[in-house]
Amino acid sequence: MFADTAEIIAHKNAPEAIDGVAPKNRFDDKHTVEIGGKTIELTWLGKGHGEDLTAMVVRPENVAFAVDAVSVNRVPFRDFPGADVGGIIDQIKMVEGLDFEILAPGHGGMGVKADAAIHREYVEKLMASVKEGLQGGKSVDDLVTELTLDEYAEWGSFKDWREPNIRGMARWLKESGGI
Repeated sequence: MFADTAEIIAHKNAPEAIDGVAPKNRFDDKHTVEIGGKTIELTWLGKGHGEDLTAMVVRPENVAFAVDAVSVNRVPFRDFPGADVGGIIDQIKMVEGLDFEILAPGHGGMGVKADAAIHREYVEKLMASVKEGLQGGKSVDDLVTELTLDEYAEWGSFKDWREPNIRGMARWLKESGGI
């Protein structure tokens, strides 16, 4: 829609075209744009959920847009398809290191900076619990039955994605050599 007028900016690892539009400007780690009295700070989050994930902080509002890196009171997407879960944890830590107040994830509700750490703690707890179970000789099916994660039962998508989260974490741990 805005391909003829907008400046498309993307990380250097982004695809050649995004929804059919080629980025006109690519950056490595950080990039800042001044427009309409706003400062927009782009920060590459490293590899994890893809290789080009970028957080955007808008000033003076101090709102961070961290699409796919973190959610507020919502479990991660299904079984971590195509993701490096260790890298996801590092991406969340990058978000935590940014200077902002309001968190606007791409999915689910809005939050505050502290919600990024809460999301990371969920992923780390899931990882530790699945790893401990697998190292203790449990099957993935055993873990799906026994690892209830009840303290997160009120989170968005928990009912549908708890089991895929466990299975995806087990798959990633096995494939990455984490167990």
